[in-house]
Amino acid sequence: MAIKLTSTNLTKQLVRRNKLVHHIDQSLNDWDGPFEFKYESKKTDDAFHPSGDCTPSVQELHARAIHYLAVIDGPTKRPDISPSLRKTFLVGHFWHQFLQHLVVERLGFATDAEIERRGTKIWSYDNLTATKEISVDEASLHPTPFHWATGSADIAPCHVPVYGDCLVDFKTMKGLDFNRNYAPEWCVNKWEAQCNIYMDWFDLEKALIVGIEKDSPHSLKEFEFIRNQPLIDAIYEKWEYVGYFLDNNLTPNADDNILLPFNGVTEA
Repeated sequence: MAIKLTSTNLTKQLVRRNKLVHHIDQSLNDWDGPFEFKYESKKTDDAFHPSGDCTPSVQELHARAIHYLAVIDGPTKRPDISPSLRKTFLVGHFWHQFLQHLVVERLGFATDAEIERRGTKIWSYDNLTATKEISVDEASLHPTPFHWATGSADIAPCHVPVYGDCLVDFKTMKGLDFNRNYAPEWCVNKWEAQCNIYMDWFDLEKALIVGIEKDSPHSLKEFEFIRNQPLIDAIYEKWEYVGYFLDNNLTPNADDNILLPFNGVTEA
């Protein structure tokens, strides 16, 4: 499992100006365990999530919400997860937990409290909007379905020497995507949006996506994003707009979408 950090691949990483990856690889030079990882299936809820609900259109998010509420309230069958997808989930969970373990236990760049750190934003409690004065104990209230967002950041913050505090999120990648000299077009906007919501929740200004090559030799690479406040504001506006349609039993159309102002990966 150990990845020997040679002078050649260290030079390549420094040329790429990696901030965290070379530290992780160095931590593996004399590492020999032990390590265990635990898999638990994700629980469903009626919140928006930074990992998958930032970039879909208002129409798509509304349709998902309607389907979820139908599943909860009626006999609609939940979609099955294929064996192949389950194996993909397992591989992703392993890499996340292993690299988090190295960052905490070997590098000391984060604490256990900064791993899988939960963030939540609620804008309406059981039809009592959060903008109004709440006269009852908020702990007794529950978020209105799809009027809140929640998720867990991989590391928030990670205290990287010289570079400073940042969000870190791990992504497993197919070799074809990993070996390109740019972030894959199909996911770069999704990455930027997810990172920015977490940066907002945890008051951070920069984020590192650490890509993990699923094929041998399991190399690592980084993609940096800088906080994009207009993007954060637009995502919140989109989520609240979906709630508006749900509250008023209306169905959005293509003209109701909200455009997101992406900046892309920060150039070194």
